[in-house]
Amino acid sequence: MELTIFQIPSLFTAAGAFFLGLFILLKNRNTVLNRTFFCLCLSVMVWQLGNVLSWASLSEKECLFWGKILYIGVTFISAFYYHFSVEFNAQEGRRRWVGVFYIQNILMLLFLLRNDFFSGVSRNLWGIHVLAGPSHKYFLLLWFIPVVMAFSNFYNGFRFADSSFEKQRRKFLAVCYGISALGVVDFLPTYNIAMPFPFGFLPIIFFIASTTYAIVRYRILDIKIILKRVSIITFLAVVATVLIYITPFYFQDYLKRLWGKHWIFFPVSLAFVIGLFIVRVVALIRSLEGSELAKKFTYRPILRKEAERFSKVKNMNELLSFLTRDLSSWVRLEYVGILIWDHNLKKYVLLRSLSRNKNRKKIPTGIIIPEDDPLIRELIKKQKPLVKSELKYYLDNQSLPFEEIEYFSRVIGRMEDLGAEITVPCFCEGKLLAWVNMGRKISRSEVVTREDLELFASLAGHIARTVHGFMLHDEKINLIVASQNILITAIEAKR
Repeated sequence: MELTIFQIPSLFTAAGAFFLGLFILLKNRNTVLNRTFFCLCLSVMVWQLGNVLSWASLSEKECLFWGKILYIGVTFISAFYYHFSVEFNAQEGRRRWVGVFYIQNILMLLFLLRNDFFSGVSRNLWGIHVLAGPSHKYFLLLWFIPVVMAFSNFYNGFRFADSSFEKQRRKFLAVCYGISALGVVDFLPTYNIAMPFPFGFLPIIFFIASTTYAIVRYRILDIKIILKRVSIITFLAVVATVLIYITPFYFQDYLKRLWGKHWIFFPVSLAFVIGLFIVRVVALIRSLEGSELAKKFTYRPILRKEAERFSKVKNMNELLSFLTRDLSSWVRLEYVGILIWDHNLKKYVLLRSLSRNKNRKKIPTGIIIPEDDPLIRELIKKQKPLVKSELKYYLDNQSLPFEEIEYFSRVIGRMEDLGAEITVPCFCEGKLLAWVNMGRKISRSEVVTREDLELFASLAGHIARTVHGFMLHDEKINLIVASQNILITAIEAKR
């Protein structure tokens, strides 16, 4: 066995797949989604490690042995792909096929026992590669069935997502899955189709890395910008791989004559220079992304100036009126509702609401929420905006005690009753004086980002201080009126 520089990408891919899968598994071992993703990563690791060992083989017999080992990993990738797509998109009706495809994959291992599965080996610049035999095409046909159905699951999961958050998240992963399908190019050399290098590891590791991001991060920012960034970086990675691993091969004889045994420093130096170049390009992409986001979210500077208007409002009604109108208009929200603490009732009352969607359930003003409601308790506990879709994701993907499941279910239920996708608390001096319920964005292709939530939280602080000022003003008036009544009563008593 002789390892060369050309096996390094697959070696790194195997290690990366394993550690990313392990990272997700350790975050929560109790969810089927995380366990399935780990098994998928494990299959990719076996595939890529098998590639390294088969390519580095010194004899045909050794290459065929490691070729069968790598196909054990390849075999189960399709079933784990399908199982993951079902769990990620929460498609209960498709789960009946999971067991079928696992059984199919186990039976497909019988192909590896056939003498006609491989017909021999071919020698390429990256090492020895197995060649497909007559039965290999039937193996591929069976292998592609769950892969194609997994794509259907991702597509349908995106189409029927019930929130903009889930729609963006599923769209992101559906596109990443489509890119990962390019990994099948590694089958081309097996059919003796010439190619400069088997680049199948690139789309696969891209899919695993992007899926890790989608699982760990609850919120995908802007799908178009992210995919644009990912596409450019992926293209740069392919170009870098070609330059680092392919170019030295063709210039190896010249480099050896020029530098002798130190020729290997050329690809190392080239990798360093290309790495610096990619870092600069990524920095440029991020700056362009910032300007693109600034154009898309033009309402942000307007909302920052909104706080200046609070000092000019004359009463609570005026505050609530322009706040609901402006939030709905500028952020393009379907619904906005504001609840204020009522000192006399010791409860929160929905004083103002505005809906821009005639088809949504009407939320009447005057709804009263007690201060011991689970949603209120969660707002006081977190003291930051709550996102219903994130709470549902947390509830569905974490192993929680029954009491916590019931608690979060009641929080989510209350938000649904109030038509809230996002609830923003307004605190002043440690007291929850008001909270703002926001519906979805009118355009389903848009999603509220982390930056938006931070902006809403900042705006909520100004709202709370203004509400607090009005409450103090009302209390002073009440005290004056009460004092006058006492004085009048005392005067009348003397008469």
